[in-house]
Amino acid sequence: DLVLLKDKLVGENECRFKNTAELEKYIRYCMKDYILDPCVIGLGIYDEPSYQLVDSIGLIYRAVKKVAKEFGRENFYIQMNLNPMIINAYFLMAENHKEKTEKQLYEDYIELYLSKTGADLICVDSYPFRPSYVGGRFLAGYFSNLQILARLCKKHGAKLAFVLQSFEMYHMTKPKATAGFRRISSVNEMFLQTNSVLGFGVKDISFYTFETMSVKENSTYRTQDGSSFMTADGDKTRIYYFAKAAIEHAKALEKVLFDYEFSGATLTVHDSLKDYSSDYLLSEGIALSENEILPPTAPFDNSYRFVNLISYECDKDVMLITELKKEGKNPYIYMILNVVDASHKVDPSAMGVKVRFDPKFKRATTFTNGKWQDVEFDNGEFFISLSQGEAVYLIPKE
Repeated sequence: DLVLLKDKLVGENECRFKNTAELEKYIRYCMKDYILDPCVIGLGIYDEPSYQLVDSIGLIYRAVKKVAKEFGRENFYIQMNLNPMIINAYFLMAENHKEKTEKQLYEDYIELYLSKTGADLICVDSYPFRPSYVGGRFLAGYFSNLQILARLCKKHGAKLAFVLQSFEMYHMTKPKATAGFRRISSVNEMFLQTNSVLGFGVKDISFYTFETMSVKENSTYRTQDGSSFMTADGDKTRIYYFAKAAIEHAKALEKVLFDYEFSGATLTVHDSLKDYSSDYLLSEGIALSENEILPPTAPFDNSYRFVNLISYECDKDVMLITELKKEGKNPYIYMILNVVDASHKVDPSAMGVKVRFDPKFKRATTFTNGKWQDVEFDNGEFFISLSQGEAVYLIPKE
């Protein structure tokens, strides 16, 4: 109700409030019955705002933050999902959107939000997987999106939160003649999402899952039991237990991994998947209109050079490696993850990985299969096999 078009929230003439004091008074009235309840940890303002809404959202964000502090809630959580890079709604409203690349437009969008709100945390949700009727492919630009967000958050000193999904993007609805089809997430795909964002330094993870809604054939949001966390009868689905396992995995890493911040990443698509390489390394291109599409101009940047990792290779699938850093002893941790989409897989066996560190490193503390353990290097080399969604975290030691 509060989020209006640009320059229509606070000001003269047709604006909702004459000044920010009036806006804060209204927000104080709205929050007073909830703000002191210990069960209330925060609130959401708006989902996926466009360029036109950022001015108003900035005013609301700062007002909510100020009012929360008045009530003693210094760490009151303000949640708002920003657009992922694949959405065209905010591009179409940007000035000179035809003269800029997709990457430039997306970076402008994130920069604008951070400058207007002063937010110390931003949140984005994006779907990595698609159903089979559009090729069953990985959603192009997913990792490039994470890379851009991690870099801009580091630049502005903001934290990055990310939303994981319980099912695929673009599920079938009636126009595709088989309404309700789902590509239900597997436990491997839930771990793939979780490890991916952990590797990019995300410490705030949540989930987006439709409740079980209408099963009418005409419903856009026709949702079958099994694609959400709960059934229509209130029973937990297997997706619930996949998410629970993924969070337990993250919590087992928390005490060590969360001391580190993201530094850089590389993404390696094995030659056997060259037909799918653009799904991982390129963006999709943005539809400006039905007949006009921006080219895929936001490729994954593979120029990062790891500090202690000299070489790396995989024998199949797709390998994501990220480097995170902290101050003090053992300053670097590396995550190696198999991010192949199961529908792309050409060989059912696990991906073989070989990495080589500076020979001064004789061993590492590793985390895999839910536990930390020490391993010895063979002349700086480390070998492991990783299935889809499986990761190893290594802290090299002299």
